Parts: sequence; C-alpha cells; structure tokens
Amino acid sequence: MRAHTDGCLAAAQRRLYGDQVRWFRTSVVVDNLGPEATATHHSLAEVRARHRTQIAEWRRLRVRAVNEATALLTRRP
Repeated sequence: MRAHTDGCLAAAQRRLYGDQVRWFRTSVVVDNLGPEATATHHSLAEVRARHRTQIAEWRRLRVRAVNEATALLTRRP
C-alpha cells in the first residue's frame, strides 16, 4: 500500500494529523482489523488486542486532527 506525499490531500493530512506517514500507517492497520480477523480466524477482539498500540496512536492522531480542524474553522479572518 502507498499514499501520495504531494498534492492537496497530502498537505491536508500533514496539517491535520501532524505526521502523514504515521497517520497512513496506523489508518491502514485500523482499517484492516476486520479483514485480518477473518483471514486469521481470530476474533476481532483478539486482533484489536494485538494492535492496541496502533489503535491508540490512531485515536491520538484523530483527536489532533479534530482539534486542528476546529481551530482552523473557528479562527476569525
């Protein structure tokens, strides 16, 4: 898997998440928890437990993005 590192979307991700590479890596893991559970014949809870570090990082980056977006949208011109 790969992501663009230039262009508008990449710039927005860098601005919101602070670290586009970390965001991409953690979101790929989190987005594929269900398929991993299916492929490995483990429960989703087991797969989540195995990836708790990446899930925590994903949540931290999401909070940062929400805070950054809120600040941008509420800033006075």
